[in-house]
Amino acid sequence: RAESNVLSLDHLHLLSNDEAFAQLVKYPGIGPKTASCVLLFCLQRPSFAVDTHVFRLCKYLRWVPPDKATRNSTYAHCEVRVPDDLKYPLHQLLIRHGKSCPRCRAATGEGGGSWKDGCPIDHLVTRTGARKGGVDGAGKKGKAKNGKAKKEKGKKRVVSEESSELSDVASEDLTSEEEAPSDLEMEDD
Repeated sequence: RAESNVLSLDHLHLLSNDEAFAQLVKYPGIGPKTASCVLLFCLQRPSFAVDTHVFRLCKYLRWVPPDKATRNSTYAHCEVRVPDDLKYPLHQLLIRHGKSCPRCRAATGEGGGSWKDGCPIDHLVTRTGARKGGVDGAGKKGKAKNGKAKKEKGKKRVVSEESSELSDVASEDLTSEEEAPSDLEMEDD
């Protein structure tokens, strides 16, 4: 196919999961989430992709330490701990719940109209991080989403995870995956 100028990833079907994953992440801009999505959805292999909804719920469920976990460490942890036959359905359920639950959506606050509708897994979760119009698990008021950056004339305004203070940071100074994601953003993100 290469001789015919056709780009293809068909060769990944012949590789083991670990080999296919390693082949994918060697390309610039492809991180664990994207590689895991390719394995899960394109190659139909067991892999536990961690998008923003899955990451948030894994922290709420205390499957990973909410204050120290990253998306990549959450992927590594869940990839080992979640049984292969549950990876796809659990991934789908966490995304659906993270998008639709009136209490577990990212932009939902306690003052929101649908908060009173409750959450079917409320007894299992400990919500962390700043909530829109409410308070976080530590009792701090929060308005903005943590870890989000806003471009401003060659600099980014970064919301600190520990407080709601903004700080100016030059773009090249952003090194953590939370501030500068290394993988391609998927549409569900």
